[in-house]
Amino acid sequence: MLRNGAKNTQRSAARQGPFCPRHCFAPFRSGIIVVIPVGTLVNAGAVAAGGLCGMVIGTRMSDHVRSLVFQALGLSMILLSIQMGLKCQEILILILSLLLGGITGGMLHLEKRSTKAVEALRERLKASALGRNENFVEGFINTVMICCVGAMAILGSIDEGITGNPHILYTKSLLDFFICLALGSTFGASVSLAGVVILVYQGLITLFASYLQPWVTGPVLNEFTGVGGVLIFGISINLLELRRINVLDLLPSLIWVCVLCKVFL
Repeated sequence: MLRNGAKNTQRSAARQGPFCPRHCFAPFRSGIIVVIPVGTLVNAGAVAAGGLCGMVIGTRMSDHVRSLVFQALGLSMILLSIQMGLKCQEILILILSLLLGGITGGMLHLEKRSTKAVEALRERLKASALGRNENFVEGFINTVMICCVGAMAILGSIDEGITGNPHILYTKSLLDFFICLALGSTFGASVSLAGVVILVYQGLITLFASYLQPWVTGPVLNEFTGVGGVLIFGISINLLELRRINVLDLLPSLIWVCVLCKVFL
């Protein structure tokens, strides 16, 4: 476990850059630095705001403008992925982590299982009292599926928990805002309600990941960030509609890179 929490807090905050608030880190008495999920708070707020704005102005934004916004975000994410990827020092560990992660994720069928879980939630909501308002249920489920069931939600939350850097979730917040802008114009207030799910879902992942900090330090942190950069690049390709990459099935790479670094470094 980390000791001298305040000193490590200052080092971590200095490492994260000018756009990462220092209060992302909160030292506990035990010495473990627990990350306050600032990125998740911003993300949940963006979803709520996007849904509300969509109810007012969503129909006024043309498909052409919306497409340009997503293209701009996709190109920006490529730059972010390159910055993260360049921190990798051991390219063989990165490649092996992605290969083992892809095999593991493929065997576990992570993407299919996530989709089935959301579909099961849809059926339960329809069977409940809320099922009387089908438009409400569809808006809520569609928003959860798009904004929660994806690699960026998990990767961004883990990255913030371990490094204290919310940049991935900030980028996701911009993306989710414009997605919810479109959904809000069709489904109404149920889109904003999905922000609560994001707050709980991503917040818990961030808080859990913060307890892994003592095991993801030094060289391991560099390789972890490098693998995360490759996954962000895959998300960028999906966003730009160049090719469909099952990034969710590659998420176990984040576990494998930590294991391989502990073995070989």
